[in-house]
Amino acid sequence: MPYASLVALVALSLLGALAPQASAHGPRHQVLSEETTVTPRRGAYANPPAPETLGGAFELQAVDGSKVTEKSYPGQWKLVFFGYPSCREACPTALDRLTLALEKLGPQAEKVRPMFVDISMERPDPKGVETFVRNFHPSIVSLTGSRAQVFHMVRLFQIRREYGRRNGPTETGPRIDHTTLFYLLDPDGRTRSYFHHGLTPDEMTESLRKFL
Repeated sequence: MPYASLVALVALSLLGALAPQASAHGPRHQVLSEETTVTPRRGAYANPPAPETLGGAFELQAVDGSKVTEKSYPGQWKLVFFGYPSCREACPTALDRLTLALEKLGPQAEKVRPMFVDISMERPDPKGVETFVRNFHPSIVSLTGSRAQVFHMVRLFQIRREYGRRNGPTETGPRIDHTTLFYLLDPDGRTRSYFHHGLTPDEMTESLRKFL
């Protein structure tokens, strides 16, 4: 192979490896599964993972100490988002848009059980996570777990999680760059779709109604 062609091939390979994920504090790329009909506004991955390859058996803890698994809330679709309470960007945006989408769903919203999974991996603080989540739709369940349990969830859903640099001395708590997707699990706990937190409430409602 000519040297120039070899250099070009290596460069393309490096660009592909460095392609950004949808993350809380990095560039926002709307990621859609094959089952989602909403047209991407800011681009999508060339080869997104199939929804059925994500997820699996898990066990976390609700604020009341009860165990929550992929089989919890029989008959309801579970909509899972990963974040952390001190997040100032993607998490509040995601939960605010989710709240509006659930309101637009009307009675159909009863078929959905939203879940917010704390991925800070610090000492579990169920009450602190619950305080943050209570600013949004009342049906959202806040979930925490041991470091091993949360790490297991992160691996199951291929969540990107990296500590980032704080914006300034006034910013407190960890700053975590993380995947900003909603994952939709059917009543049997199987992942059926996923979509970006940047969808408008109308787009999010449209995406959910396809399955309800």
